[in-house]
Amino acid sequence: MQQIEMIDLNKIEPNQKHDTFSTNEIETNDLQKETEVSEFKVKKNITGTYEETLGEIASKDLRKAEVFKTFGLDFCCGGKKSLKDACFEKGLDYNLVTSELDNAEQKLFKGTNHNFNSWNLSFLSEYIINVHHDYARQNIPMLINLISKVQEHHGKIHPELQQINSKMNMLFIELKEHMIKEENILFPFIKQLELNKTSDQINFTKFKVLPNTITRLIDDHTVVGDLIKEIRNLTLNYTLPSTACSSYALLYKKLEEFEDDLHIHIHLENNILFPSAIKMQTS
Repeated sequence: MQQIEMIDLNKIEPNQKHDTFSTNEIETNDLQKETEVSEFKVKKNITGTYEETLGEIASKDLRKAEVFKTFGLDFCCGGKKSLKDACFEKGLDYNLVTSELDNAEQKLFKGTNHNFNSWNLSFLSEYIINVHHDYARQNIPMLINLISKVQEHHGKIHPELQQINSKMNMLFIELKEHMIKEENILFPFIKQLELNKTSDQINFTKFKVLPNTITRLIDDHTVVGDLIKEIRNLTLNYTLPSTACSSYALLYKKLEEFEDDLHIHIHLENNILFPSAIKMQTS
């Protein structure tokens, strides 16, 4: 019988390559702690009627994610909240938001509105790597150069640029380490899980470790999500000052694009890949 054992995420080194997948021993007492993962509990209202979460709504139709963005509703890191709860917390008119969500169904989607829920998890994992991880790796060096250049020329007049620079570097370090963990640990495990699930070669009762592994990665997402929110606040929603040059304008444009991609990236993992992997592992 083939067996797979998980790795302690804290032991992974940043310079490990994508095709590396080593293992450690899983302790029985650790497995007993992982039967409850709050991120994946079913959300119900006081009447017991099921309410769709922001993440579930966005998963079915990414056009509705654009509506959430307009109202400042977090559908990726905050995707486990129901629409009613999210609107209440933000002081939004629930009926207005639901009306805009209905209207979104009549609009053309700007990008490619894939049915991610229909994809197998191995393919979705590869998509995340090839689209979102690659996008981050290609754009991070450019953004670092841009913020350094803009701060050098405008930092005296706009001291907030120093904070923006600091937050950007913190975000990029966190995100790069996070992507390595996924590519070297979680995604290979999910692919092997899916492969052995179909061939019935594995005893799944040993792998209660998966929810806690995912919980730690969701915590990473929360850190990254908070940093990008702080950057948005520092830039006043990417509003250019009157003294902005072309590099300043390009920085804000690329930062907002980076944020948009990051939201979809986290959404695909938090709301589709991760819960689907746990469902497969426990079924």
